[in-house]
Amino acid sequence: MDSSMNVDINFRRLLHNICLQFSLPPPRYRMTIGADLRFCSYVDVEIPRSSQFMEIITCHGASFSDLNQAKEDAACAAIKSLRNKIGFKVRDVNFEDKKLLKSERRKIDPENNLMQEKKR
Repeated sequence: MDSSMNVDINFRRLLHNICLQFSLPPPRYRMTIGADLRFCSYVDVEIPRSSQFMEIITCHGASFSDLNQAKEDAACAAIKSLRNKIGFKVRDVNFEDKKLLKSERRKIDPENNLMQEKKR
């Protein structure tokens, strides 16, 4: 397997899904342009603290020459902050499913398992 393979994660979509799952309002992105003409994005996420009060978490990303990259970085920072505030984990379901399938395959085909072990 190629060790230089990259896996792209859309942090804006992930943040949106996290907000949906916790019944939070959708994140609001804001943008500024610095003196060096680079984009700096920040995102506001509202967390209800009682029936009358909302806490607004504002997370800033790094500055980038690409607008989308700036928003992605802000969303990534917001996810990290929300993990600490709300207390959740981001789980890779594809990896978990793969481990489950390997485990089930070992139960079904023990003869193949012996052959695989002999090859090692």
